[in-house]
Amino acid sequence: APSPTPGRTAITSEQMQQSVVLSLGLLDRYVGEYLHVAAGTMVTIRRDGDKLLVNVLDSGRPEMSFVARSETRFASSIFTLEFQLDGQGKVTGATWESAGPPGAAPNRIPLERK
Repeated sequence: APSPTPGRTAITSEQMQQSVVLSLGLLDRYVGEYLHVAAGTMVTIRRDGDKLLVNVLDSGRPEMSFVARSETRFASSIFTLEFQLDGQGKVTGATWESAGPPGAAPNRIPLERK
């Protein structure tokens, strides 16, 4: 099989969306607890270096790592988180988005900052 161009690795479409580097202080403002109001589920977010680790309590799902795509948008391999800020830059909530089947609109779940 032909070898890929030296120094190049195969990248997924998700990785093609350029990640951005945010200051740790900026990342820290997203750390906390969020309530998935419809399901009554608590979602906790903590910072690990330059990533956000998201844990959906009682979901049986392992903690997921999200990387910054913009100052307010973060992505994991299958989910996107978009944070909402008030006029003072304080986080008021987030929208958890998962891609639906091809051609379907993404599933958006509001999260309320606790």
